[in-house]
Amino acid sequence: MAGELTSIGYEIVKKCKGLPLAVKTLAGCLQGESNVYVWNKILQSKTWNLPDDQNDIIGALKVSFNYLPAHLKLCFSYCSIFPNGYEFDKYELVLMWSAAGFVLATGGIPSETLGAQYFDDLVSRYLDLSWTHIRSLPERIGTLKFLQTLKLNGCSELLQLPATMGISGASFKLMEMPLGMAMLIELQTLSKFVLRKKTPCGISDLMGMRKLRGTLSISKFENIASVEEARAARMKETFDLQGLELSWTDSNDIFGNGLEEEVVEVLRPPKELKYLSIFCFKSRTLPTWLSCLSHLESIRLFNCRKCKSIPSLASLPRLKKLVMIGLYELKHIEHNLCQDGEGAFPCLLEFEITNCQTLVELPYLPSTLKNTSLQDDANNFFNISITSASGWFQSLTALNKLEIRHMSELQSLSSEGILNGFISLQDLVISDCPGLMALPGLESMAEEELPTMLKELRISACRNLKSKSA
Repeated sequence: MAGELTSIGYEIVKKCKGLPLAVKTLAGCLQGESNVYVWNKILQSKTWNLPDDQNDIIGALKVSFNYLPAHLKLCFSYCSIFPNGYEFDKYELVLMWSAAGFVLATGGIPSETLGAQYFDDLVSRYLDLSWTHIRSLPERIGTLKFLQTLKLNGCSELLQLPATMGISGASFKLMEMPLGMAMLIELQTLSKFVLRKKTPCGISDLMGMRKLRGTLSISKFENIASVEEARAARMKETFDLQGLELSWTDSNDIFGNGLEEEVVEVLRPPKELKYLSIFCFKSRTLPTWLSCLSHLESIRLFNCRKCKSIPSLASLPRLKKLVMIGLYELKHIEHNLCQDGEGAFPCLLEFEITNCQTLVELPYLPSTLKNTSLQDDANNFFNISITSASGWFQSLTALNKLEIRHMSELQSLSSEGILNGFISLQDLVISDCPGLMALPGLESMAEEELPTMLKELRISACRNLKSKSA
């Protein structure tokens, strides 16, 4: 039964001619309907088949109109009194609907507010095609300038988009964005933007998308050929954007074009940004605007292999999560990063450093920290930094989980007194540390030498760690 309904559904979508209003309306009508007869009745409706001299989407519009809720059908019909091409004023039209008795205040909601919602329902054309097997989309979808959200999550077989199209969703094989996306000035949700290899690369298309919100991921940054094109994107004017991901192709065959640092510097995101991730950045210095985003709550840096320094983060009082993975040439974190611990990162809860092989000292971290992870798959990091780290380790009185992995040279967690100050530690994980020989509590079998709140201790692949009773 489900397979038959799916087949019929695909045929109905085809007949909708890429018109989101038609798809949304019919989807709402058929939601929860398991009767094959009802589905076939819509599919075989004669309304789809209008004379050839009429626009080929009129049939789809007519079918969707037939299944509109009664209150929207009245409002939509009222618009027929206006001449073709007439530009509506939203609130003027709502007042007309109210005067005609089409909008009645209910539940304490004013008629103006309710009427505005009717208007938005008719023009926003939200469309969700997530987790379908579509390979391409009709060209006509790109002409829907009022389209605010098109969701394509999990469309793993989608290979291309039509011209002037926007997207939401990252689980597909899309290679680049089409031309003309700048026309989608009402777009509010765009989770992935793939830059083109040819000129223009498309980054400037973001200039008109001032209403974007949520998180935007921009990939293939190596395709930006000029600083001017990046500046034209005017990202700082996308005031409602909360998250931004910037990524370069992680391949030995892809080399930087020498513009990476300048390109990212002029891209400057809105100061209201909360979440920032940078992947495979090929420059030695991170952008200076990083220290100006005072609303940031999360910073994630992945495989920025050439990065040698990080700008001051002392002005980020709301930072809750700091992750640095694969910064292979990072040696020092600037002293002004943490203001010597005074008032630094008062909200920080998570801190992770992995594969930062040349780092010789760790930053001072606040006592509010609850989760930290120190890892080095190449076995070059932790043994260098452990001595300088012991001081601030003892100040982490709120830490409840600590993970230490892949530290082949680490011999003891006792001599430095590292665990002494972890009065809130509940979960300790030590894995793949073959050189570890001493651990508080295992040496003298005195439980009081371990953190008193510890509930779970997991030790694996530490072959030289033995207790005195062994």
